[in-house]
This record gives sequence, C-alpha cells and structure tokens, in this order.
Amino acid sequence: MKTIKTLEIDIETYSDIDLLSAGVYPYAESSQFDLLLFGYSVDGSEVQVIDVVNGECIPDNILKALTDDSVIKYAHNASFERICMSVYLRRHYPEYFRSYSITEDTIGGYLDPASWRCTMVWSAYDGLPLSLRNVGAALHLDSQKMDEGKALIRLFCVPDKNGERHYPSEAPDKWELFREYNKRDVEVEMAIQQKLSRFPVPETVWDEYHLSEEINDRGILIDMPLVEQAVRIDAIIDRETFVGAQALMVKSTAKVSKKNENPFRGKVKCRCGRSYFFIPAAHRNYWECSARFDIAMPCDNPIIYDDALNAAWERLCTKLRRHADDILTPCLGQLAILEENINQGEILELENREKELRQRRYVLCKLCAENCITHEKLLQSEAEIEVEFAEIADKIDKISAVVDDTAEHLEIIYKLISTTSPQRLIGMIIEKITIDNGTAVFELKGGLKLREVM
Repeated sequence: MKTIKTLEIDIETYSDIDLLSAGVYPYAESSQFDLLLFGYSVDGSEVQVIDVVNGECIPDNILKALTDDSVIKYAHNASFERICMSVYLRRHYPEYFRSYSITEDTIGGYLDPASWRCTMVWSAYDGLPLSLRNVGAALHLDSQKMDEGKALIRLFCVPDKNGERHYPSEAPDKWELFREYNKRDVEVEMAIQQKLSRFPVPETVWDEYHLSEEINDRGILIDMPLVEQAVRIDAIIDRETFVGAQALMVKSTAKVSKKNENPFRGKVKCRCGRSYFFIPAAHRNYWECSARFDIAMPCDNPIIYDDALNAAWERLCTKLRRHADDILTPCLGQLAILEENINQGEILELENREKELRQRRYVLCKLCAENCITHEKLLQSEAEIEVEFAEIADKIDKISAVVDDTAEHLEIIYKLISTTSPQRLIGMIIEKITIDNGTAVFELKGGLKLREVM
C-alpha cells in the first residue's frame, strides 16, 4: 500500500455541549459526542466522505495515519479535528490510539499535535481572515464554502430548542446536502494550501503552535480538595451567617486604607488620548497626563488636583439633582422619538424583507410542486432563506438593543442621582472623564456628556 504523506481532514460532529461557551474539550468529552462525517483527502487526491453515523467505517490505513507522526495532517482550526478524533479513537478504536509525553502527564488523552498543521494559523500568519468562508473569498478560490452550512449544522450538529437530536433519516435530502458540504470544506482547505504554498509558515511558528496546543491539552491543575470543601461549606452555611461574615470582612477591610486608592482611577483621560495618572502627594494629591514628560510628544495639559476634581463632580451631581427633569427627561423623550423613527425606518425595511423571503419560499415550493425546479434546488434555496432570516433577526435585535440600553442607563441615572452619594455614583454611572485644561468632561452611561469647570 502506498505510503501516506499528507491528510487533509474536515469532520462534522454532534454534541449536547455548546462549543462556543464550553470549548472543544468539554464538547468532545461529552457522553453524547458523536462523529457524523469524516471528509478526507490523501496526498491531494479526490476527497472522500465517510458517513460514520450511518455505519460507514474509516479505512484502517487512515486510522493508522492519524497517529503516525510522519503523516502531516491538515485542517482548518485543526485543534477541533485533533481533539475530536482523539476522543473518537479512544472510544471506538483504542488499538489505534496513541498519545504523547509520559504516562503521568495529563495530556495522555489526546493525539500529538506535532504532526498537525492548521490552515487557520497559516491564513493568519499571511494576514488573511480566520474563517474558512472569508479566507476563500479573500483568495478568490474557485471552490467556496457552501452557504447552506449554518442551517444544516443547526439541524444535525446541535440539539433543537427542546433538547432533541435530529438524525439523517429524518431529512435524507438535507443529509445528502450536508455530505456535499463536508466534502466542499475539504476542497476549500486544499485550495487554500495550494494558494498559500508560496508563502509558507516558518517551522519556528509551527513549533509555537504545537507548544500552544500542548499547553491547552495539559490544562490547569485545580486544588480539588479545596473546591470540594468550598462546595460543602456553601451547603451548610445559612444565608444569615454568610451575610454577617461578609459584613465583618467589609468592616475589617475598610480599616486598611491605601493612600493611592481613588474611585476615579482608570476613568480619567487627557484630551491627547493618554491616561491621567493619580499621584499621591504629602500635601495635595493630583492627577497628571502620562505623556506630560514624553520626550517625543510632550502633552501641555496641566496637572489637576484631586480635591478640585472631586469638587467639580459634586457640583455636577448637585446640578443633576436640581435639574434632572430638565436634563434627563428631554433625553428620554428624544430616545422615544428615535426608537419610533427606527421602527418606522430601518426595522420596517427589514420586516418588509422578511415578507419578501416568505413570499419567495412560497413561490419556490409551488415551482417544485409543479416540477419547474428540482427538490435539491428547493432545499438549497430554503437553506439560503433560513440564513438570511437569521441575519435579519440579529440585525433587528441589535438595533433595538442600542436604544433600549441607552434608555435603561438614563433611567437608572435619573433614579440614582437623588438617592446616592457622589462618591458612590462615580463607579456606578461614570464611563470616562476627559480633561481639557481646566475643564472636565464627564461621560456618563447612556452617552450623556456634561462639562464642569474645575
């Protein structure tokens, strides 16, 4: 049998664990993790797709190649393929699985990253986008990632909103399209390698990548007895005792005062864009631009005294208390008008687009029923429509959230300003303070900007 030199790999998987929030390790280690499709190419030959979930078996020579360090494995975001195939081999083909390092090491459950190459790392090194879709577009490849992928992944790779899994037998036509999607991903990855072959990644960078993978495999040691005792104590201590202990800690901490503590820390900026640093002094604390003594571009903004900054903030709080109705109420009114305009404008336009998509879906179904278009074309078009539906919903949510968040912040300021001390308000409502000569511009949550002379 011919010796394998390189393997190009792309897999499709299922797990009940959310990949984005939990990461690939918990995702793959879940008892419900399953390998669905295994797409591969040997030494650049025609792509093969193994339908694992429907009983097809990965050839023995390919299983051996996965643990053969002389065979270079390529994948886009190769960490995912390596970790998932590590778990798959351990569970189903333990006779082929082989790890690295010593037996006592915690990385013993994973394939050695030394023989893996990641086309995402390669793309990043050459200044290209990270996602497979965007890299393909940037390189103007003949083979591009299929648009139907997102909808198919939502169908077969993750539980639905009721926590149920969907199998290929429930949608055989879409499953065939998913097989084609898997094959296309391998073809795109191979095309990327071919395009970037003139701009290789230095071996030193691959060494850094492999070290990073090994660090991730090893993880971080946790003092489990401490964790277990913390959980046990949490279960036996009642709420009243806990609150009392917290109060004692706060009281004790309050007695330990550090002279350089300041509630404005991290919020004071200079008009030049640099930060103002708090300087504790024997007679009078002050703030100073970090670029004041910069040799190349010194800043001429003067120092400001801390007591003057506090006084300016207290005066501003007094004005806000007295004139809250005159300052904040009009802002909320303008936001209401803005929200109405948005609903009448951009959101209305998006909702009209949704109606057009529904009409398009109806027409396509009718055309398919009359044999004017193929069923495959209908499925492809439906997947494209679903993707656009999701994008429209996301845009509407983001547009609404901007106005809602701003209004919520202004309402909070309106309520707090009359009941909370200026010192406590600093951390609650101030986003940034910009110093311009003797004037401070206080930027509050909700986008409100107020000037006060010091």
